[in-house]
Amino acid sequence: MTKRIMALLMAASMAMSCALLVSCGDSTTKAPETNTPTQATSGTPSETPSETPTGTPTVTPSDTPTVTPSDTPTVTPETPTVTPSDSPNIPEKMPDQETRLAKPDEFVNWLNKSAEASAKAFETDLYRPDVLPGGFEIWSGNFQQCINFPTVIAPVATGVGTEDYKYRFEIYYKLYGSEDSYKGVPVDVWDVYVGDGWDNYILRIHTYSSGITDLAAKNADEPNFYDYILCTYEIDEEGEESLVCWFGLLVEISADYDALLQKALADDAVVK
Repeated sequence: MTKRIMALLMAASMAMSCALLVSCGDSTTKAPETNTPTQATSGTPSETPSETPTGTPTVTPSDTPTVTPSDTPTVTPETPTVTPSDSPNIPEKMPDQETRLAKPDEFVNWLNKSAEASAKAFETDLYRPDVLPGGFEIWSGNFQQCINFPTVIAPVATGVGTEDYKYRFEIYYKLYGSEDSYKGVPVDVWDVYVGDGWDNYILRIHTYSSGITDLAAKNADEPNFYDYILCTYEIDEEGEESLVCWFGLLVEISADYDALLQKALADDAVVK
């Protein structure tokens, strides 16, 4: 019995060995497939690029701008709307009184543009314009205009009203903003007042009586404004004159001035 079992075991063992041999014989080793391409790559890179770049740019910049700037501006500044009439010349020196009054625009140009006159330009204002229309009042029977005069400039109160008074005054005026010529008028400063410790004299001027009779309001509700230039001259012993100073003022003339003037005429307060 034992021999029989051993014979069966050996037969089975042999059968398994044969099966293993058959199995190993079927599994042949294949060489790995290569990925070598059948043809050479068509796009072989070239050391020389297909399109050779040019050293010169396709759009060559120009040294000259396409739009050449013009020395003349495209927009010409407008001429000022207010200019002295006939484009007056500038005198080399201060004209005498006869020439000043005959050619007032030329003289005003000289005042504004000559170095000599610029050194004599000062600032002042009307006396109490908030109360006195245009600086005008009726005082002691006189229809007068009152303008401040700084005391540091000249002692214009000395000798006023006498034959030895050495100062002379002129007013040049025109409607503000107009193209009219200036009018020049010698004016009578009949009195000069100054209070103790005041910085200003008050020039009392017979403006209307001296010939400035065309000041007027625009209408009952609107004033007119006037360019005023007051010039002061000193007369020496030989009768030669020199410019002491000049002031530029803006004078407002309202309906109150018109009413005051009519009262002065009715009261005979305008000095003839």
